Amino acid sequence: MPAGAGRERWTYLTHNSISMLCGIVFQDSLSGLNGRLQGTVQDCTSGKDPSCQNFTASQFNGIYVSGFWIGAVISVLTGFFVARFGIWMTSYLTAILLFLGSTLFTLGAYCSSSGSAFAVMLIGRLLGSIGIYGNFVVTGEVKSHWFSGKELALAFSIFFFFGRLGSIISFASVGTLLENLGLQNTLWILWGIDQVGTLCYILAGWVYKSHTSTRLDEKVIHDTAASVQFNVSTLGHLGTSCWLMCTVIFFYYGAFNSVLADGTKFFIEMYDYSEAKAAVVVGIIPDISLIAPLIGWLIDKHGNRDVITSLGSLLLLVGLLIIAPIPADAAMIVGLSFLAVSFSMDIACFWSNIPVLITVPALAGVAIGVAIASELLASGLLLLISGFILDNTSNTTDIRWMNFFVLITLFAGIALVFTVILLWHDWRKGGWKLRRAAGGGVDSIPAIMTAEGAPVPLPDEGKQQY
Repeated sequence: MPAGAGRERWTYLTHNSISMLCGIVFQDSLSGLNGRLQGTVQDCTSGKDPSCQNFTASQFNGIYVSGFWIGAVISVLTGFFVARFGIWMTSYLTAILLFLGSTLFTLGAYCSSSGSAFAVMLIGRLLGSIGIYGNFVVTGEVKSHWFSGKELALAFSIFFFFGRLGSIISFASVGTLLENLGLQNTLWILWGIDQVGTLCYILAGWVYKSHTSTRLDEKVIHDTAASVQFNVSTLGHLGTSCWLMCTVIFFYYGAFNSVLADGTKFFIEMYDYSEAKAAVVVGIIPDISLIAPLIGWLIDKHGNRDVITSLGSLLLLVGLLIIAPIPADAAMIVGLSFLAVSFSMDIACFWSNIPVLITVPALAGVAIGVAIASELLASGLLLLISGFILDNTSNTTDIRWMNFFVLITLFAGIALVFTVILLWHDWRKGGWKLRRAAGGGVDSIPAIMTAEGAPVPLPDEGKQQY
């Protein structure tokens, strides 16, 4: 690591990981709120919780997917925004949006009609998602440069580890909170947790701003980015390998996030589980995925990203094939465990593959933005389609859920196919990018610095278009 690359990167990662935990607690709580927002659980039908809403399945999935759609657009735009206005400014703006979004979402439960509640909660979801997913891009770019060549996979793993910890807290507590406190009080508790994340967004940006004068990024990445004219054509220079990885992410997360979003409803409707029990069962996935930092450490030490990437895609498909056709509790546990291990490999490897596969350091933020957009587009698309599938009352409950699993299993299979294509393409190029240890495309940055540490001028004068 270059001079100045010391403890500040871990301080940044700490603030950032806490904000990830808090943001995911709020985001994933929407899955546990499913029954209250649709008014289908016993406390709603009996009148025990008068704050319950009467959203249709399509409305609920509309709120859920709205965050993905807006996040997909914002993720790409944030990559360009960071390159122009910097980490600190972007961190500050995302914090404001997260605060406004979470506040509106919480206040939506106080509306007098379900139609008004839907509109207010939808706007809150949109604003909060802009803040959360925009910050994902910011932090991804910082990690790509500050941890490159040493702890790249570990840094991404720790970040997503806290996200999964947030999922555990959400799945384990939301059902119980709803049963004891009702919808409105539960939302205020979640709002309070989210504001800790808002504060950490600002603190993380401040840490970066305070230390950039001694950082590699300030000397090279920022100067290089300022010399690049970012436009739509920039996306064409991310490279075939990067685009193949984004395609894998698209199909993988389309299937995986659908399970997380509708998993509790599946167990409630098909197995007559309570809200709390269904949330705990689905929570097996984030529970087991806490092994991700260990996998990240092993990747940094030994490499073999190609092996981990292919196993992650394969286990997702196998897990879904076990869950869908076998109506037994034991099979469910095994299938969900496969999904959890797959997800551990994903968060340790898939995301850190992006900076490994790019060749232009200044495009790291844009590449990560495209990867996040790929996840969100797929998730939004499948959740929208699955909403219509599960709303189709002309079919029996069994048939609706069978159609649901056919769809997401198809996406998992396509993810595996594109993983094979990615590995074949990498092998044709020599196979070193995904095989080597502790590497990344960004760690080639020192090659464009002089012995004194000053950035080497770009070959062409003026703005360089990518």
